[in-house]
Amino acid sequence: MDGVCLWLRLPRGADDQVVVERALAHGVTASPGRLYVIGEPEHPLLRLSFAAIDSLSIDETVRRLAIVFAEGR
Repeated sequence: MDGVCLWLRLPRGADDQVVVERALAHGVTASPGRLYVIGEPEHPLLRLSFAAIDSLSIDETVRRLAIVFAEGR
């Protein structure tokens, strides 16, 4: 797929749009993966761009996403 993006495969049944909205509420911009694939993906996907952020920001993003995923349980 993309060289400057990280693709996360979400569990079956997860709503990628809901995850995107929760991530945004925590200051993380992501895209629902279904916007970038042809047809319906086998698993819900989340697309994260990391081309323009530094490693400290990546660490903070991962921490925030962990909160998003923990809240979604």
